[in-house]
Amino acid sequence: MYRKCVVLLLIFLSVFFLRNFPLYGQIPDASEVNTSRVGDVLTSEDAIILSTTYDIELKKNWKTIHKVTKRIKLLSERACRMYGEVVVNYIEKLQKVTQLKGYTITPSGKKIVAKRISDYMPHNSMDLYGGMSMKVLSMSGLEKGCEIEYSYKMKSNDLGTYYIFDEFHMLTETAPVKYGRFSVKLPYDIELYYASNNVPSEPTIESKGTKRTYIWEAEDLECIKYEECMPPIKGFSAWISVSTSNSWDDFIDSWHDIYRLKAAVSPRIKALIKDLVKDETDKRKMAEAIFKYVQNKIRYLSLFLDYIVFLV
Repeated sequence: MYRKCVVLLLIFLSVFFLRNFPLYGQIPDASEVNTSRVGDVLTSEDAIILSTTYDIELKKNWKTIHKVTKRIKLLSERACRMYGEVVVNYIEKLQKVTQLKGYTITPSGKKIVAKRISDYMPHNSMDLYGGMSMKVLSMSGLEKGCEIEYSYKMKSNDLGTYYIFDEFHMLTETAPVKYGRFSVKLPYDIELYYASNNVPSEPTIESKGTKRTYIWEAEDLECIKYEECMPPIKGFSAWISVSTSNSWDDFIDSWHDIYRLKAAVSPRIKALIKDLVKDETDKRKMAEAIFKYVQNKIRYLSLFLDYIVFLV
């Protein structure tokens, strides 16, 4: 009798604690899917992006300087949690983040400067990810009704693709945007091609000295509201795409100096291929022999890693 009671108690506890965990292969209810996907997405009731500016300067040597400034009004406790850390992603070997700073204006008007900046390199031991890093600015004194503002500058080296510069920028966010600005400054002798959606198709162009600046501005942008089976965001959001390339030929030419050495066949590979096809004369069978060797002897492992930062 005692043993039966213990077994029944264990079964009851198992059902009680595991009832909220879906079984493998079980299709969750639609309301559960919505909650899991949009639970951390801000809405118009959580925050308002009062202003956001993203300005890029392209130098003659194809290096770039990015200047970002954003001011946000936090309307809920959730927004305070979401904006508690400002994360700036960059490539450690190619980019440098400077002048990262921010402050909070409390509802009473008190200004609290953010002082703590942390550096993270989550993939430091993985050469495949090329030094992907992040700087994190910890905001202080956040409370419902406060405003925060932060800014930073990021300098980028030439990535090796000479006379090619590309940038895609979204003005629409998961919170409403009162004012958004995106600009590109570059020398007169560099041609800029562009496309946009839900912002003025033709930018304002300002000239000064040997450079000209293309400016896109937008006001009162609605926030992105995620729904099941929604159409692609690019179709209804506000964005600008710019490039100094106007054809695939230009794009391929710009990459040529990078991939030509990587694609060169080494003497070792030539010897291996010769050994694999030495008894074959039919080209199809030669290709099959090489294909089977690659399939059976070379292993490819693809990993997708999200940034996970633990802040103490």
